[in-house]
Amino acid sequence: MTGPPASSFDNMAVLRALKTFLPREAFSQVIRELYVARFGNPTLPDDVFIYLTPMHIPQDMLDKAKSAAQAEEFKLAFEKEHADLVDNHGVFGVPWIIMQKPGESQLEYFWGSERMSSIAHWLGPNYEYSSKLEIKV
Repeated sequence: MTGPPASSFDNMAVLRALKTFLPREAFSQVIRELYVARFGNPTLPDDVFIYLTPMHIPQDMLDKAKSAAQAEEFKLAFEKEHADLVDNHGVFGVPWIIMQKPGESQLEYFWGSERMSSIAHWLGPNYEYSSKLEIKV
């Protein structure tokens, strides 16, 4: 990494654009790969997306998301979504996880990835937690 740390806001904007373009399972896989890559490395490069290979996401799709994230219309929508999460849901950091039990309308809020076992407990016995991340050392 050179200079100051990369803007996490810019990275979040690209991820939000990818969420729009990719099917749910493909987007989930992208998040898993970034998580494994990020927490397996002590420093974060300026472009965190270098960890992704064409096997994870086609380069043209990543380029499309990066381009969309720079559009003024997208930036405004992203800022509005971000403000809504802070103002209406009390979000104050990431990962901020908003859960809803199937068939119920009440939302429950969790902060921090170490809360996965708490989330599984809250969901009930049919939702036993097991990580799908395969971290290779």
